[in-house]
Amino acid sequence: MTFDRKDKNGEEDRGYSRYIKKTVFAPYEISRKYFRVKFPYLLETEMTPVYVKGKEVTAGKTHVLVRNMGPGGFCFVSDLNLPVGKDIFYVFSSEIMEEKISALAYVVWMNEMEGNGLYEYGAEFDVNEHERANIQKLLMRVQIKINKENMLFDEGNFVYGYPEDYFRMKRKKK
Repeated sequence: MTFDRKDKNGEEDRGYSRYIKKTVFAPYEISRKYFRVKFPYLLETEMTPVYVKGKEVTAGKTHVLVRNMGPGGFCFVSDLNLPVGKDIFYVFSSEIMEEKISALAYVVWMNEMEGNGLYEYGAEFDVNEHERANIQKLLMRVQIKINKENMLFDEGNFVYGYPEDYFRMKRKKK
């Protein structure tokens, strides 16, 4: 899926800069302990709620777009207004460099994006150290490839363009 847009200077805009309307943080301190890999494109990722207030649930899945990821968590965009905190845990799954990545996480912050009905979130992984080390190894390989290939890196479930175009197309398909 490709969406082409140009910024005011006629250069390609990948949809990373948006006006933020409101920010909500979890009621505990957030600190970044790990590096982040900023993807050249948005990584399409499946999100499924699995625990609500400690109880296992069976619910449908949806897709979100991941902007960046580190061994501690990631930033993503969704058209759903999700609660912030540890009340709901989700499994996020995608593929990068022919390797499936799947991890449990919860939302730690939210920005309401102005004018387009989308939300930007920060999620923290809830994984053991072995799983975190595997995520870190994969992300280090990804970062090396991104450094070599720059904008040509697209080895994964990436979409190209603005998040609002992606979610508009997704709603039309329903």
